[in-house]
Amino acid sequence: MTVFWLVVIGIGLYVFFKFLGRSSGGNTSKASPRHQAPVNNGNVTSNAWLEERWALAERKRGTADSIFPPWYFDSMTERQANRLAEDGGRFSRSLTKGQASDLIGLKEPADEEDLEVLKRFKSSTRGMNQTRARHEVALIFQSEENRRLWEVRPASSRQKEFFRFFRIKAQAGLTKVEADKLIKATLIELGAANDVRVEHWRIYDALLDEFDDPEFRDGYDLKKPSYSQIREAVDALLKSNHTWAELDNADIVAERLIEMKPELEK
Repeated sequence: MTVFWLVVIGIGLYVFFKFLGRSSGGNTSKASPRHQAPVNNGNVTSNAWLEERWALAERKRGTADSIFPPWYFDSMTERQANRLAEDGGRFSRSLTKGQASDLIGLKEPADEEDLEVLKRFKSSTRGMNQTRARHEVALIFQSEENRRLWEVRPASSRQKEFFRFFRIKAQAGLTKVEADKLIKATLIELGAANDVRVEHWRIYDALLDEFDDPEFRDGYDLKKPSYSQIREAVDALLKSNHTWAELDNADIVAERLIEMKPELEK
């Protein structure tokens, strides 16, 4: 009987500690935090990729050619810890500020400017999240030539739409940086003069953002319209006695687009 009860007690203790280990909260072990990276299902980022990034950060720490800023190796902030806890994943308390930022960024969409950089340098943007996009952009800008090419890139389509809207004849070969300065100066000058077109541009610019958003277009089963098609719909609405204030509602423009351009429907 003694042997029997010793076996029972032994099994009970094993089950107890096994359960305790599984049900504990955040992982506070001293193991390297790079082994705590979660899989970001449905995206291009996986455990393996993030572990490689963190290993690269450690190798390049303090070197002149590192793509990681000095703050990357600071301790994780309380705000970051709270955000990770809210996201529901398990994480190590020994994460650095940069590693915590990486984990948070796995669930955030890529920044628009980062996507613009990737497209400019012919890199894939499919399924890209904030962390992966920032990493790829940092690698691209390790090249001095790439940084130079980015600085002298041509004015964007949105900037050209601004000049068209305000009937400004921009010089040939205008770079994006030069266009930014011209747009800023124009808005300051017209704003100081209380020019109503500044508010009209704000509304029109917001409309362009809406039609750039796949989620908004999906609500209408719309293919992505060109700026000229959006402009045509806006002009038609204004000519039919709609006001700019009414056009602040993108739904009105979407409905007119479908009416005028049925081929845009999926």
